[in-house]
Amino acid sequence: MVLVIQSGNLGYKQVKVLSGGERVKVALAKLFVSNVNFLILDEPTNHLDIESVQALEELLNSYKGTILVVSHDRYFIEKIADRIMEIKNKKINVFEGTYQQFKLEQPKKSQ
Repeated sequence: MVLVIQSGNLGYKQVKVLSGGERVKVALAKLFVSNVNFLILDEPTNHLDIESVQALEELLNSYKGTILVVSHDRYFIEKIADRIMEIKNKKINVFEGTYQQFKLEQPKKSQ
């Protein structure tokens, strides 16, 4: 069971009847109230609306631990990442900086 607030009304729902976005929010809430210092998030913005993605960005930016995120959401990555790991040709390349800085560096590497 999870407490749900909709239009100012409180109620309880079983997790199995929640939408995909609601389930993601519940899972993220559980993570942030736990005592972990390393998060691995696989496509965390899937099923989230814009306001929820923005709230997640704020939470992750204030998180004191380490976060490993796999995402196709380039805007989200730009907002939260300060290190980019690229897997290419069976090698892991680590870039210190934002996604935008990483993309600017790529043409230099191919020259």
